[in-house]
Amino acid sequence: EGEGDDAEAMLAELQEKLPGALKEHYYNDATKTWDLQGMRDDLEPLQKKSSAAAAKSTNKEKGSPTPEEVLAQLLEISPRSTTEDYWDAKSKTWDMQGLQEDLALASNPEKLFEELLALSPGVLEEDYFDGKTWDVDGLRSDLEVSRAETSSNTEEGSYFNDKNGKWDTSGLEEDLERARKQAEEPKKEAKPRASKDQLKAEAMFAELCSLEKHQKEDYFDAENQEWDVDGLKEDLTLARSKASNKGGKKGG
Repeated sequence: EGEGDDAEAMLAELQEKLPGALKEHYYNDATKTWDLQGMRDDLEPLQKKSSAAAAKSTNKEKGSPTPEEVLAQLLEISPRSTTEDYWDAKSKTWDMQGLQEDLALASNPEKLFEELLALSPGVLEEDYFDGKTWDVDGLRSDLEVSRAETSSNTEEGSYFNDKNGKWDTSGLEEDLERARKQAEEPKKEAKPRASKDQLKAEAMFAELCSLEKHQKEDYFDAENQEWDVDGLKEDLTLARSKASNKGGKKGG
């Protein structure tokens, strides 16, 4: 009897949301049984649609900002943000939580820099702050890279608690989602910036050129503004060794 009551209630809700729904679509007269799973499957998307419409209506009544308005605010601070970062074309839904979180972070560049500094201790504030304004896009881009590098270096022990035998599924899902977004997004063009690593690379290249003839393009990727530090170190070690051997022969 309880199952029948549930089925009747679901049918009533279905007919309210989908006028074409009929009892015979879900009830088998011969076996006197209801297709409860079929009803649930048909009802679920209708309920979600109703909830979304109700939420939208409530937001309008309360004067809450729309996703488009939040995105517009974010673009003023972080121009590299795109609609695709927050709009899922397949499900036709906005990631409102992600939008609001990113807007809150972008509005507080000092907090972004603190997090970046914790992940990459070598970064300098002057790389992102000119005394008046923060390079929020540069901060967010570098922070994404640092987070991805940190995530890729994590081991199972970071998510699994040996004491209680439980997984940190929340942390796993969060890092997995971040890694997926990082993989899906096109690589953002990095701003040329004289960081500590770049200065070291330039110093190594200068020393190498003082020992042997080399072209900058052999070690420097102008498009990505990156040095082949490993190649530089290797060739510099060889060049130093050759120079040392020559000096020893002359002295002998």
